[in-house]
Amino acid sequence: MSAFQWIPDMPSGTMRNRALSKKLRYASIAETKGLQFVKPVDGYGRHQGDTVTIPRVRNISEPTSAVIGRNQKIPVDSLTLSTTTITVSKYGRAVEYDEETELLSLFDPKDFIQRSLIKTMKLVLDTTVFTTFKGAQIRYAPTSATTGTFTTNATSGTATANFNVYHCKLLRDYLAATIHAEPYEGDDWIGLAATKALRGVKDDAEFVAWRRYILPDMAF
Repeated sequence: MSAFQWIPDMPSGTMRNRALSKKLRYASIAETKGLQFVKPVDGYGRHQGDTVTIPRVRNISEPTSAVIGRNQKIPVDSLTLSTTTITVSKYGRAVEYDEETELLSLFDPKDFIQRSLIKTMKLVLDTTVFTTFKGAQIRYAPTSATTGTFTTNATSGTATANFNVYHCKLLRDYLAATIHAEPYEGDDWIGLAATKALRGVKDDAEFVAWRRYILPDMAF
């Protein structure tokens, strides 16, 4: 009698191996950080058109002296108003599946599809926020361990050195003394930086002194 062999007529993969894990594993995504530092426009919502206009009040120039003499008229300054417009955009993504998948699958596709779409939404919104941050008028590029260049016309210089404590202090002084930016909270400004830029700060010898006054888990 000649030998014979059963050959399955189905493709390899889960059809041939039915022993599936009872737990789904999800691919990791980049940590999102930017979205928490933006906020909605107060009072804007549904049924108010596709754009919102934000009025801005410019500062009055500081006079050399505000002292006036007796019976002298009070000098009149000019106040300039300007506006900027934000256009509303619609975002959306979907994953397609059929009823057969829902009926036969060991896992409910709605559960893992919804979770994956939420992760995608967080990434998209975070990327949108950072794209806006990077499009700011004022930009700074480190050029050495103790030098850097500022540009104020929305053009980027070329960074030829990594970020360190010196650059951190320089930016703080620029925010406080040059452009008079309001602190984010109390007397502190917030900086969002890439992992490599933060490593440049934490590897700086001057950062050793700072570590004495912060929580241990903030120093890594």
